[in-house]
Amino acid sequence: MKRLFILLVCMAMIMGCASNVRFFDYANKQEQIIDNTASLFIDANGSVYPKNGFQVGMDSVIQERISVYNLALEEQLDCSSVPDNTEMQKICAIKGFSYDYHRQIQYEFWQSRAKHLYEYVASTNKELIFMVHGYNNDYEESKANFDLLKNQVKLNASPSSRDFLFVNIYWDGFKGNPVSGAWSLAQGAGPLVGFRLRAFFNALSQQFIENAKQPPNITFLTHSSGAFVLGALFGNPVAALPELQEPKVGDKEYAFFRKNRLGNADERYKIPIFKSIRIGMIAAATPTTTFNGVDESGTPPIAIATGIIANKVTMIFSMNKYDYALTKGFQIQNLSFLGATGSGSDKERYCQYLEVLEGKSNIDRVTAIHFEKPNTPWFKPFNDHALKDDGYLARKLSTKVFFQALLNNDYSDPYNVTVECH
Repeated sequence: MKRLFILLVCMAMIMGCASNVRFFDYANKQEQIIDNTASLFIDANGSVYPKNGFQVGMDSVIQERISVYNLALEEQLDCSSVPDNTEMQKICAIKGFSYDYHRQIQYEFWQSRAKHLYEYVASTNKELIFMVHGYNNDYEESKANFDLLKNQVKLNASPSSRDFLFVNIYWDGFKGNPVSGAWSLAQGAGPLVGFRLRAFFNALSQQFIENAKQPPNITFLTHSSGAFVLGALFGNPVAALPELQEPKVGDKEYAFFRKNRLGNADERYKIPIFKSIRIGMIAAATPTTTFNGVDESGTPPIAIATGIIANKVTMIFSMNKYDYALTKGFQIQNLSFLGATGSGSDKERYCQYLEVLEGKSNIDRVTAIHFEKPNTPWFKPFNDHALKDDGYLARKLSTKVFFQALLNNDYSDPYNVTVECH
């Protein structure tokens, strides 16, 4: 019995526990433009962090599992010391109010972020590029990856005189190895984050319309599970994650998602509309049904749209059958109970379920670029899942074609790295 106890303790130490990734120490960067970059910080429920009125250092004080909503209920938070006329003061006012009050405050925050971004873009005419990191990334890791992506945009955009405003989207993708439960938690959080981001992008689009301007072209870059954030932002990814279909009793966020995911019950959460939407996904850690789902039957049976619903969408995928994280090391990327990740690793499924999207009226183009490491030995078919070092961006020819396909209307592939399905 003693040996068994020691073994269990050792296993727990090895696996570790899943933990939230929080951003109070950085959230005051919101509504600032630093080095042509803006930032948004979002919790696991899809709530945007307040931009002011809190003390830096809260990340080390508050409880591990705490959201922006129930922050005001945290005993260690002294709301009496929060400055007046700040967003943190509005959060403190949640005490004694319903959850609907929290949603209203959140919508005000999203509108503020959108207005600030619009005013900057309208005065500079910069192009907008949004970047979304994946699971198991803290602020520093995410920022380092965003900087790598920014550099590739600058290298591959044509003409080189194009001027960009980058928006880093930091979200709680949880920390911990997959067996700690962090991966499953991130899969559940990602769609909520994407869904709540609709309020921001609808407010941004509305700013252009109210000022007699056409909503612009926008571009997205994601790494890993950032892909399923965008699946909920621009569509209904419920077929990819069945537990989203029947939320647990009392789960306000998932119930609200279920009611509004098609965007036809609450105008604030409709599918955003822009002149065009370009999405580049490196190592997309999500099943193909995120983007091309199946009809869902309810009670009574009613077929609803799943997958990408937004209009004028271009999607560029990376493809790597040797990515050890996507394939789980054993080519089992499509086992749903392990978290299916076939979009970025399974050419057959890409050809069957994703390339065919190009025939839909709302999709402009779908392309995938091979990112397998050259000369990968058959006896060690593992490629790095990361962007840096020996990861995806080390395949320079594939990287060049991927970014040129995403950023430019006219591009070529002299290196034959584009995935061919026919």
